[in-house]
Amino acid sequence: MKKTLIFLLVTVLLLPAVFYGNDYTLASNGKLLCHIVLPADASMMEKYAADELAHFIQKMAKTGEKPSISSKTADGKNNIFLCTKTSEVARKVFSGRILKNLTNEGYALKCVPGAVYLAGGNKEGVIYGVYAFLQKLGMRWFHPAPHGEYCPDLKVLKVGKWEENHNPSFVDRRLSAGANFPYEEKPFYLWMTRNKMPISLHKYGMWRKDWQLETSRRPYRMGSGGHAMSSLLEAGTKKGELFKQHPEYYGIWNGKRNLRKWYCQPCTSNPEVIRRMAKGIMEYFNKPPAGNAYLLGNDDHSRWCQCGNCSVIDSEFDKKMNYVSTRYFTMIRDVYNVLKKNNAKGQLQAWAYQNYQHPPGDDFDLPEEVHIIMCPHGRCYVHTLDDPECKDNAKFYDIFKKWQKRKNLKTTLEYPGNLPSGCDGGELCTNDCPGVIYLPLDRQMADTIKKYHSLGIRGVSSFITAYGTRFGGLLKRNAYTENMNLSQWHYYYISAAMLWDVNQDFNTLFEDYGTKYYGKAWKYMRPYRLLLMELFENGPHMRYGTPNERLGECLNPLYARERLLYLLCQAEKVCEDDPLLTKRITDEKNFFMQSFVRIQDRLQADLPEMRRTNRPETPLAMKSAKLTADGFLKEKEWKRAEYITHFRTNGSISDPATTLRVLYNDTTLLFGFELPGSFDAATGKIRKAPGGETLTLTIHGSTPLTLRFLSDGTFDAGGSTAKGVMRDAGDMRTAEIMVDASQFNLSLSNGNLLTISAALSGGRHSNKVSRLSGINGSEKVNILIGEEPVLKNGSFEVLIKKKIPNLEGIGKQKEYVPQWLTFNIQKGNKISLVNKDAAHGYNALKIQGHGTIFFGTNPPETARNYKMKISCYVKGKGKISFTMNRYKNIDGKKRFAGHTRNFLEKEFDTPEWQKIEAVYSHTFPEKNPTLRIDMFGGECFLDDVKVEYIGENSGQLKK
Repeated sequence: MKKTLIFLLVTVLLLPAVFYGNDYTLASNGKLLCHIVLPADASMMEKYAADELAHFIQKMAKTGEKPSISSKTADGKNNIFLCTKTSEVARKVFSGRILKNLTNEGYALKCVPGAVYLAGGNKEGVIYGVYAFLQKLGMRWFHPAPHGEYCPDLKVLKVGKWEENHNPSFVDRRLSAGANFPYEEKPFYLWMTRNKMPISLHKYGMWRKDWQLETSRRPYRMGSGGHAMSSLLEAGTKKGELFKQHPEYYGIWNGKRNLRKWYCQPCTSNPEVIRRMAKGIMEYFNKPPAGNAYLLGNDDHSRWCQCGNCSVIDSEFDKKMNYVSTRYFTMIRDVYNVLKKNNAKGQLQAWAYQNYQHPPGDDFDLPEEVHIIMCPHGRCYVHTLDDPECKDNAKFYDIFKKWQKRKNLKTTLEYPGNLPSGCDGGELCTNDCPGVIYLPLDRQMADTIKKYHSLGIRGVSSFITAYGTRFGGLLKRNAYTENMNLSQWHYYYISAAMLWDVNQDFNTLFEDYGTKYYGKAWKYMRPYRLLLMELFENGPHMRYGTPNERLGECLNPLYARERLLYLLCQAEKVCEDDPLLTKRITDEKNFFMQSFVRIQDRLQADLPEMRRTNRPETPLAMKSAKLTADGFLKEKEWKRAEYITHFRTNGSISDPATTLRVLYNDTTLLFGFELPGSFDAATGKIRKAPGGETLTLTIHGSTPLTLRFLSDGTFDAGGSTAKGVMRDAGDMRTAEIMVDASQFNLSLSNGNLLTISAALSGGRHSNKVSRLSGINGSEKVNILIGEEPVLKNGSFEVLIKKKIPNLEGIGKQKEYVPQWLTFNIQKGNKISLVNKDAAHGYNALKIQGHGTIFFGTNPPETARNYKMKISCYVKGKGKISFTMNRYKNIDGKKRFAGHTRNFLEKEFDTPEWQKIEAVYSHTFPEKNPTLRIDMFGGECFLDDVKVEYIGENSGQLKK
């Protein structure tokens, strides 16, 4: 963007005298002094742009009428000329270089005494230029609802001498509502256009009169497709007819071709499959209005044909990583070549999605004309895209850099609606769901958009639900879907602004939207938004599908919730006499209560129904290169270590609060406690911390180690070499305890669990004891070393809705069964999930007859020769055995590679839970074996299966 001189807009009282000679007035004290000039052959879009300009000049200046519009100039008035760059007016006013460099959506603006000239690259540029001009005059459209518009009240509307020209930084700037696009929804269309974004439409709806009207007067993009491979293949045939005639068109999975819908991708190595898909796309292109874009994506699953002709396409890298990138983009290239041979008029789009997000190899010839839509499902929205400490983003940053070498147009599809919310079940929740998605994503998205641009990405679309729409498809009409557009407005608004001009500064945009949207409440809403951003950006990773419970953890830092609610309440008080501001603040408070607060309440209550989703029952310790027990908690890693807050007194949450976090390295643990005073809701401050209590920490290794800070502040190391320091910081006391892990035979290896207990007694707690509480009221808490446990869901707390023969879920929810596990239950036998008298947590498994459960393991990345300790709890009468199965990745498929059979066999007969334990030595090249547990008995129970990495073996790997 090139800017010369300065744009000036102020009321007459604030206008610097130095500009008076070059200023002219559009309106003054309710009187219009301007006229809008359109070309004689102006399009509907240009006429609509002129109407919008006239409407908002009248609205800002409070005139009784709108500026007049005609194809001729008006004597005695300042004329505003709207035209395209090919017009005679544009050629006279703007240099040839400026006009030549304008893209279709770009605009050039020039203001001289007596006239404003606005030239668009085409009619789209005209309308975008009008909204840019109105924004310079002070207009803002923050969200589509009536209270989302900001209109300054100006007695005198003046402009000074200035000039600028601008092309959008990104060619594709959209919100994608999928199957839930609004019908007859004017506010949503208006918001997108006013924020310089084209609306998205499907050409098959163009018979609608309202769509025809909308596309005549505002920029739009049309497209179709998506998960379309099978639908294109079978177009024009009856169900099952094509399979009977040509089974070879269908993919092979597990040795046979299958007609089941979306069970396996079609056989893409078959030329006739390519021809049929290309034929369907050409028919779409030829349907009026001709052309547009078609997205050829896979059926929405990752099962691809296993026939020899398809598998041979996979590169060695694909086979190693279990990708199908080369195969998918070979299909795209083949379809493109058919389209090109037939002179098809339209753009072919391809996803980088699921197991083909990675680009094909450098030597692969991918046509540059194919538009690549990158779908970073696993991208973390909490951390910056190039944060080296965020493994999720490091993966995608690497993928994006590899795609950067390709000259294709590359855009991304973001999924903010699939992040944690206050909703019980996200998009699939019931109609009376009170939850919303409300996340402070605006600062991180502004940073991400800048990085996308530097990586050669030229488009960003966000998948959302549109404001005020009628819902179809998967999304239901409920609080979650209805509020998404309003609760996430900061994200959408900042995204639109940055996509138009990537060089904008977020802090400037932040202050602009804050002062205009919140008005006099910005004094409190500014620290509120900044604190919410800080909590979010230092909270747990959040990616597509992250469990909603993670949202509540953002409020774990001491009195975070109380401070945020204090600021919201102060903002409400400040604007009590202003209904518009009150509505805005009340909305924000409600969204906060229905998301962050709602989830935190459920976490703190430790409700059994939290099993409905992925309960984060094991907080993470954070690895740190250097550990020092100085009592200050100043290491940078403390910010990202997860808080443990479940201190309870007689079953109720302790007040004042106490928090605990844990750092570690290869040999040492560092525990950090915060013991504050109570929160004063009247002042928003924390009262002085009292003190005088005894703090006890017990580490449960092979030999428990108990450490204490006594009431006089001295530290009892329990006969160990542990070090402890406590400090008084006025409103808070902090304590750090550093322990050598070798003293209690604990391996601080990635994926292991650390079990601790903690309690406070005396002092502020008087005769009561505040104890750290684990799941289901347990006085022991597990902490995860690293980010991924060696074994997932060994206590069967994480459930998924799925029907499995002979496996029964809990109570009335028979279909909710343990996630990530595989079951083999022969006919006549049965496994059921029970939630009574579990060894750990809420749930246990009951086995009747013979049941087999498979657990995937995740040992450290670098280890191939290693030892693991496997343990579990059993009761009843029966027999248990442990087997470790090994698998190899052969041609992209997981193949059985032998096992260590029955390395433990044990009979048991006990009404109480009994611990079973064994050590497994792995000496094979395969890194991630599967633990198989077989149980036999009339009725026996299994719970709390754990796998712990305990070191490496010596010697060579076996072949």
